[in-house]
Amino acid sequence: LFHHISQSRDAASESPSIKKIPPTHLHSLALSNNLAAPIYLPSNIAPLFLQTCLPASYLQKKLTTLAEDIIMDDFALIEEGKVDSECSGMTEEEVLDACWLRGLPLGRFAKMKTSDQRSSLGVESEVHIMRNVLTHHLQMMDAVMTK
Repeated sequence: LFHHISQSRDAASESPSIKKIPPTHLHSLALSNNLAAPIYLPSNIAPLFLQTCLPASYLQKKLTTLAEDIIMDDFALIEEGKVDSECSGMTEEEVLDACWLRGLPLGRFAKMKTSDQRSSLGVESEVHIMRNVLTHHLQMMDAVMTK
């Protein structure tokens, strides 16, 4: 998606852009990024609604905005040195939000209750795993962005 967004800005480029993604793939991307959530539809109706009621241009705009937000956030985190520090300066909420925005694994962290001491230890373990996953994502994006 990064390459589709970055290439769509280059008017002279003949490479693929988000506007050339087939409708079935566009709908799958929209569903996987939960673009129907603000409309408050039951999960069994959301796919049908996306395919029949929302124009492709709307989905393209929403996906482009989401991708640009992720790209800008990745760039900011890389510039702040979060890759080198393995995201250790980020709070648990920031790590959770960053992973959720990017569609990275959240594990059981989002479902755990922190009132129990055993689950508190589990939360620390889950946050550590999410920090590692986010760090690896940022390392990959750093390599892609610097090309």
